[in-house]
Amino acid sequence: MSSQVVRFSGMQRPVVFADCPEIPLALQEIAPSWHFDIQEDSGISRSPAILMRKSEGAYGIGVPWRESPWWADTLVGAICSFAVDLIESHLMDNPGLLGLHGAAARFHDGMVLFPAERRIGKSTLVTRLLLDGIRVYGDDLIALDAQGRGMAYGFPPRLRLPFPETAGPALREFVGGAGGARDEDYLYLSPQLPNLAPHGETAPLSAIVLLSRERDVETRLRTLPESEGLHHLAAQYLARETSTDEVLGRCHKLAETLPTYCLHYSCLEEASACLREHFSRQQGAATLRAASGGGSWPEMSTLSAPSVLEEDPPPFLQETVDSELPELAEASAYVQVDGVKAQRLDGDLFLSHRQQGSIHRLNPIGASLWGLLAVPIRLEEALETFRTAFPDVEPEQLERDLQRIFRELLSEDLIRPVN
Repeated sequence: MSSQVVRFSGMQRPVVFADCPEIPLALQEIAPSWHFDIQEDSGISRSPAILMRKSEGAYGIGVPWRESPWWADTLVGAICSFAVDLIESHLMDNPGLLGLHGAAARFHDGMVLFPAERRIGKSTLVTRLLLDGIRVYGDDLIALDAQGRGMAYGFPPRLRLPFPETAGPALREFVGGAGGARDEDYLYLSPQLPNLAPHGETAPLSAIVLLSRERDVETRLRTLPESEGLHHLAAQYLARETSTDEVLGRCHKLAETLPTYCLHYSCLEEASACLREHFSRQQGAATLRAASGGGSWPEMSTLSAPSVLEEDPPPFLQETVDSELPELAEASAYVQVDGVKAQRLDGDLFLSHRQQGSIHRLNPIGASLWGLLAVPIRLEEALETFRTAFPDVEPEQLERDLQRIFRELLSEDLIRPVN
């Protein structure tokens, strides 16, 4: 077995490739701005950050936090998985950085963050922004420092194939002429595109934009309260070695200082134009924040306050989710577990569970219940308190909603029964 030890710029630990010399060559093609040095394996002084080996035509990627390696069948698939592990390893070697799942682009003097899960359209949107001359810092993972700046990792956008016909002829032609490495499932854009930020380039953060891709909707940017920015930043962070308290504190600071918007769109060309026009108009100006909601009983009360981007699930889906929650023990009281830190923003409460390494969001009703759970309390006792506070709400709805919050808190190990 032949091995190569690779040392990436900015990392303390090496990466080892066993019987797959084509991987470093592919990395030089896909992300050439992240420099590294290659040496033949002559013994290493510390455990590698990543060990990739090839066996029977497939690539296994091993890291310390996984019990067994992940396997990829294609070269591009292996690069896709390796890139995520490489960035996470870089974050572990640089504890001052916080990783964010999402895309980022620079409009004038500031970087706009698009925190989002996979398959929400962020890669296609930033590709459209590239076509329109906007500088892109990444479509999947971004690093944030403690000084309020974002950093590019140097990987170009990766597009799912086949590229949709609805993207329009101009964007399809652009992708066709700017394509790089690919397999049957994914296509990397060329790293030589002029508006792709190289590895290590930074820019000051200026805004948070949540994406809501819909059918036949008028393109518009809607201002959101600070709690939505905090909720989505905290939900998409990547920092395995950073405490949830620190993550929540840093996300809280960003949400307080950066305006948060939701981009509703169906047409990519219109979405790009809307963003470019808005941030051109807002350059150097203060942005108003939307006020938080009132004190009325919400339509749905859950542990994670309903996202402004999501529709309520259909009844059959709600029943499926409920069935997966633990049942409450009859006549038992419940109380907050130790080690949970709470921070309030816009009427919502954000909980960071130190031992579990998780962050949760409670809406105003859930936050009020959390306050009652500071001492042992039974569901029936909580119901009496809420019936007094909300006399106009149907008792059945009160009981249904509070019981669900109790069960969700219990499922996340945020409360415990008291005998």
